[in-house]
Amino acid sequence: MEEEEEEEEEEEEKRKKEREKEVDGRRRVDDECQRRGSRRRTPTRLQLYQVFKLVLLPSVVGSSSASASTLYGLDLKRRKWVSGAIEKAFNIGAREQLDGEIARIFYMAGLSFHFARNPHYVNTFKSAYSNPIPGYLPPGYNSLKTTLFQKEKANIERLLVPIKDSWDVKGVTICNDGWLDSQRRPLINIMAICEIRLMFLKAINCEGEVKDKYFIANLLIDSIRKIGPQNVVQVITDNAVNCKAARLLVEAKFPHIFGHHV
Repeated sequence: MEEEEEEEEEEEEKRKKEREKEVDGRRRVDDECQRRGSRRRTPTRLQLYQVFKLVLLPSVVGSSSASASTLYGLDLKRRKWVSGAIEKAFNIGAREQLDGEIARIFYMAGLSFHFARNPHYVNTFKSAYSNPIPGYLPPGYNSLKTTLFQKEKANIERLLVPIKDSWDVKGVTICNDGWLDSQRRPLINIMAICEIRLMFLKAINCEGEVKDKYFIANLLIDSIRKIGPQNVVQVITDNAVNCKAARLLVEAKFPHIFGHHV
């Protein structure tokens, strides 16, 4: 009997809080309508958006675990939803809400869906779940553009040190290849290969440039000087006429470097 009385008291307390939320929500709508000089009507989702400037996520609108009335304190249809044991155990409502927020990042920023396969993207949420940090906020525009960018650049340079240190021992092969990106811009990639390890050096946008033998030869010579002529063994390009002529110019400037094509 005592347990039943306690349950009834809890239910009564919940109903009391719901009524208070409803009264507060209706008061806010009344105040807004009065400010605008219009009569209060039964608020709809569109009216709620116009009044409170809030956008409902798809997962919230269609979810059985949450509704507009729950979010804004308005019991529009006077429905009560009793969560089951499974919903409570897996926290389905919160999961759907988080999924909706993540999906909106992709849609608003125009991100490729392939980004969801990025291991760092997945590890971000795993780390946040495993190591919750109270009050943590993600890095903002300025930190991403300055301090964090410089830290990551320094980290990449540190990871490349073992590869660069092997150049004077094993020798380096420089390769170049031309291709078009998604915007149809002509690009030339320059890469350095030592044994089975490949290192990307740079990509050059050749838009508006004449890709003759002198232009390509200057790109290769510039890369050779950055690596160190004494470390370069050969240069590999494709079999185009301008690339053949560029290899001859490189061999004339650095007689110890061989030129090949694929």
